Amino acid sequence: MKISVGLCTYNGEQHLHKQLDSIVTQTRKVDEIIVYDDRSSDNTWQILQDYQRKYPLLFHVKKNVKNLRSVKNFEQVLEVCTGDIVFLSDHDDIWAPQKVERYISYFEKSYNTKVLCSNGHLIDEDDNIVDALTVWDVPKILKERDGNIDYFASMCYGGNIATGASMAIKKDYIQHILPIPLMEDFHHDEWIALISSHENCFDSINEKLFYYRMHNQQQVGIISYPNTANSRNNLYWNFSPLQDSSFSTIKRRIKKISLKYNRLLKAKENLLMKKVLDDLTRTYYDLCRELVKKHPIRGRLTILIDKLLNKRQLIKN
Repeated sequence: MKISVGLCTYNGEQHLHKQLDSIVTQTRKVDEIIVYDDRSSDNTWQILQDYQRKYPLLFHVKKNVKNLRSVKNFEQVLEVCTGDIVFLSDHDDIWAPQKVERYISYFEKSYNTKVLCSNGHLIDEDDNIVDALTVWDVPKILKERDGNIDYFASMCYGGNIATGASMAIKKDYIQHILPIPLMEDFHHDEWIALISSHENCFDSINEKLFYYRMHNQQQVGIISYPNTANSRNNLYWNFSPLQDSSFSTIKRRIKKISLKYNRLLKAKENLLMKKVLDDLTRTYYDLCRELVKKHPIRGRLTILIDKLLNKRQLIKN
């Protein structure tokens, strides 16, 4: 099995050495590291050339003609990687030594999984581990309380739980998810996780297999929460579709589905997104019917008022 790493860089000189070294020294060696630099203005390009000279059969580096930003840069990296499994990588993190080995072992045991992520540590600029919860902890929280997890439903109700820094994709799935639509505040990792979870081929390992660096220069950050029981409860409440059928819970679900639908509507011409939108439409009307069934008077009144005030509505396309 051939293993590729697709890495995008942009002004990453401060932490790039540590990330590249953590990839090179994996317990399961990778076969190629494809790097596209997005017109860095610091010493990133020089660092990449040094590694290519040191590992000429491993590193393949290229500088973009123009700045593409992260979504389109990762898209082109995915297109050129030739491995059976393609790991995505940011330029400022650190991989645990056994990351590739653990992912490959999981893929070998789970044939239907096409996209795999993992939990990870948060670290500061000095490599100190930050004691906090993130959305990467959501799968464990849901599995502990509900026994299983519907990744697509959780991402629709609560938001993206995957990060590109932890993502690995089977090569035969990549062309299926390209091109990646461009939308405001919508990144490649959310697209890949959303589509693969909708097609029931996304999974996540709870083991912490990477160190995600938080610093002021990163293009996209991660939100952290205090490592408390209250935070775990809030994460469960936000991401679980398997809660009670109270009036407030159903109404909250209707709102979240409508917000998700309206946010994704800009990419409605994409055939994969159209399937997602169709599923969200069905879920929305199922929830409206459930609200009326479980709470006949309040439910009908709420739906009527929402239509009059244009609240919790699906945008007509």
